[in-house]
Amino acid sequence: MAIAWMLLTDVRERHQRSAMQEVARGKRELEAREAQAAEVRREWQQQLEAKAQHWKDTVGALSDGACSVAQMRQAGAWSKALDLQIAQAGMAVVEAQAVVAQAQSVLDASRAQLRQASAELEKARQMQQRAKAEERQHQERRQDEVTEEASVQAWSSTHRA
Repeated sequence: MAIAWMLLTDVRERHQRSAMQEVARGKRELEAREAQAAEVRREWQQQLEAKAQHWKDTVGALSDGACSVAQMRQAGAWSKALDLQIAQAGMAVVEAQAVVAQAQSVLDASRAQLRQASAELEKARQMQQRAKAEERQHQERRQDEVTEEASVQAWSSTHRA
């Protein structure tokens, strides 16, 4: 059974190209998800800074003596609202990080497929080269046999005469 090494190599090259395209797509996806996660983290950080500024302003108002009990209650209520926003932003960060981790996992799987496709291509190329070398050796042996047969016949015909 003869193996069409050229055809097999072409198929393996297509698999490798496909795997390379998948890795490139995975990289783009991961970069996009990382950018989104960075934006979500910035929003969360802004929420934390807003709460810190709120309490800094409240403490400043207290030290000036310009803060009533009603204003303190209002500051506490606003702080609770900020806490809720911070918690929501924190959950968004966790979700964004999970999406990044999933994209990284997909990229890692794509890279593994690329490594496998590259290894299969290299193996097919080596087998193709080996088959070509064997065919050349076979042709050389055949040529040697033909030459030897021609020499024997020439010698035989000169000694008969």
